[in-house]
Amino acid sequence: PATLGFGAGRPSGSGELRGWLAFLDDTPFDPVSLLFAVDAFPPATFEIAPTGWVPTLEMTTYVRALPVPGPLTILHRAQLVEAQRVDEATSVWDADGRLVAQATQLAAIRLG
Repeated sequence: PATLGFGAGRPSGSGELRGWLAFLDDTPFDPVSLLFAVDAFPPATFEIAPTGWVPTLEMTTYVRALPVPGPLTILHRAQLVEAQRVDEATSVWDADGRLVAQATQLAAIRLG
């Protein structure tokens, strides 16, 4: 909830979203579903200001390990917002706290 202020119209300005992700039927994540996990959250810029569409221009994903069963912990962060572009980074940990996937993403953005 601390990083969901944008949902109530009150972004924190942090440019960071944190949360957990699991399938409703507890299906374990595999390498392909980790590709979904790194891009499942809204744009991290939503916690800076309402922006609307934030189209991806480039995305690189690293699957580091097969996760143990259980929910994933995700950190999605806007690292640099400049010249109508945002550089976002995502890290995904499994239920044992092991880093299992990472992604970087360059997207277009309009603020203000």
